[in-house]
Amino acid sequence: MKYVNLICLISVFFIFDLVGQDGVLFQKGVEAFNSKNYDEAIEAFESIRENGQFSEEIYYNLGNAYFESGDKVKAILNYERCLKIDPFSEEARFNLKLALEEINNDIIEVPEFILSKIWKKVHTKLGSGTWSFLFLFSFWLAIGCIIYWLLGKTRHLKKKAFLTGISMLILSIFLYFLSSAQYKWENNKDVAIIMESMPLNSAPEVENEAIMTLDPGMKIILLDEVSGWHKIRLKNGQVGWLRSLEQAEIL
Repeated sequence: MKYVNLICLISVFFIFDLVGQDGVLFQKGVEAFNSKNYDEAIEAFESIRENGQFSEEIYYNLGNAYFESGDKVKAILNYERCLKIDPFSEEARFNLKLALEEINNDIIEVPEFILSKIWKKVHTKLGSGTWSFLFLFSFWLAIGCIIYWLLGKTRHLKKKAFLTGISMLILSIFLYFLSSAQYKWENNKDVAIIMESMPLNSAPEVENEAIMTLDPGMKIILLDEVSGWHKIRLKNGQVGWLRSLEQAEIL
């Protein structure tokens, strides 16, 4: 499987980011994976996740371990979680494609609008905390420059302070929107993966006949909830209703 061997190289760098028991568990997972003890590797990586460690490396390695163990649906879930953190991971995207091919998921995805893709590429470059720090720094710098422009005595410097202040204010507004977009991205709970087959209805009624069966591994977008029914959209744009989300995992 292409890219799966990159787990070793990724692990060498990532291991230094983990401390204590989590670092031991990560190393155990790597060694188990390399020894083809995939169940042991899954147990180690899942333990790290349960300890509150959430990162693209953990999800990517979990995806690889589940893929090799034969559980393609859980592999898809973890590759998707990896891509939620790092949408431009070529390794995770390639392996996700392989896993989807294994389960014959033939739903054609509606292409994302080009400007939306560009905006996503920009705001996911940094975490929401970093964007927030840059926003606050540029905002207070703008305030400082404007104060100097109002109270300063040197005309030449006041002019520079005014121009700098306006520039920093515009930049701070842009950084605010980046921070907000990334925060929403990081805390988005509106996407899920179907883990077991379940019927999709055209309306939120028990008597309503199912229009199709959702197969394990399908990605759904949660749109609304009415009287216990969940309105969802598939990646091809089709909309329907689910009686419950018990057979789905939120990303």
